[in-house]
Amino acid sequence: MAMAADLMNYQTDFLFLLVGSNPLPNFVSAMLLAKKGGKVILLHTAKTGQVAANLKDAIDHRKMGITVEPREIDTKCSDRILREMESILEEMGRESSVGLNYTGGTKAMSVHTFRAVGNAFDEAVFSYLDARALSLVIDTKGELTKEIGVGQACPVELEEMLALHGFRRYSSKQELTQPDFCKVLAEEVSSNIEAYKDWKKWLEGSEGEANRGWLETLPTKEEYPELAKVIDAISKICGGKPSPELFAKGLGKDKLNSCKEFLGGTWLEEYTYCSVRQLAEDLNLKDLTFGIKPTPNSKKPQKFESDVVFIRGYQLYVVSCKASTKKSYSKLGLFEAFTRARQLGGDEARTGLVCCYEDPKSLQQEVEESWFAKDEVRVFGRKDLRKLEDNLRRWIMNEDN
Repeated sequence: MAMAADLMNYQTDFLFLLVGSNPLPNFVSAMLLAKKGGKVILLHTAKTGQVAANLKDAIDHRKMGITVEPREIDTKCSDRILREMESILEEMGRESSVGLNYTGGTKAMSVHTFRAVGNAFDEAVFSYLDARALSLVIDTKGELTKEIGVGQACPVELEEMLALHGFRRYSSKQELTQPDFCKVLAEEVSSNIEAYKDWKKWLEGSEGEANRGWLETLPTKEEYPELAKVIDAISKICGGKPSPELFAKGLGKDKLNSCKEFLGGTWLEEYTYCSVRQLAEDLNLKDLTFGIKPTPNSKKPQKFESDVVFIRGYQLYVVSCKASTKKSYSKLGLFEAFTRARQLGGDEARTGLVCCYEDPKSLQQEVEESWFAKDEVRVFGRKDLRKLEDNLRRWIMNEDN
């Protein structure tokens, strides 16, 4: 596979991009293939006009010296597409270099724009982004098809990726609650299923004593012997004098009952975030954040929240965190993350699930087959938590396949 440095030979004065439902491949192609001072022509249909508008804004915001012009064309009528393309092509000087990236758009758009550009310019550069290989596949006259790795050649910021889909900004959780405590808890429940059961028993209260654990008492070693190290961690947070009030204060709350969300599951989100953070510099991970809440532009906003999010190059990773052994609940979290990842990051996106389910491999196989998502999802179960950082590294570097 050729290197991204070879791309200069294929940059053109005029670059046609076929706009589909996901603008990310178009944005990446524009950054890689448009010559400075050149023009990018966004060919869109009536349905993808807003997508093209978002794309133009994102490219303009980069200030790359590229002119962007959206042009609406027919969805599928070959004669109308050809006539519209001929009209656009006539505006270009015969000495100009022209490129067409057909990653997006409809099949009819791809076929007929390819034909029109090829007929008008013998030296046209044709290309598409291969989502699985993170490469740019290029065809030019007189050369063999060339595949150039571009996974790290066009870094995209999370804010840009969201803007392409009409989100104007996002908020996220800024501060970790108790990272050392989260690590101890993760290691204990990972090494011993009985520790997990004791933890859940304390959180939920023993049978017939609902609310007891939440409102008044902390776990003790006598009642919950498998939680010895977790109880020591609680004592450390309390300065050696454990009490519900001091523990709640250490978690940033006034009362222990107010810590239910954190103790019930957010601890796993923060532990996963910390594990990814340890890899960020080495693996060139950007925009690592957790608890992200994008703000839409539309009058009827579609709100959502994602647990842990980061980007490597232009590849989006979304990781759902569910501190549960229940398959259905964990699978639902994975589905929500998978949907958002594909929505924002397209076919290149990857989705992870960090949970306490006992058989993560079977769950992963099930969703890969039923969602047609081979190599797009990764499930980490309870036993994976102790070495989560190493497991995440192998996943991100695609060493598990």
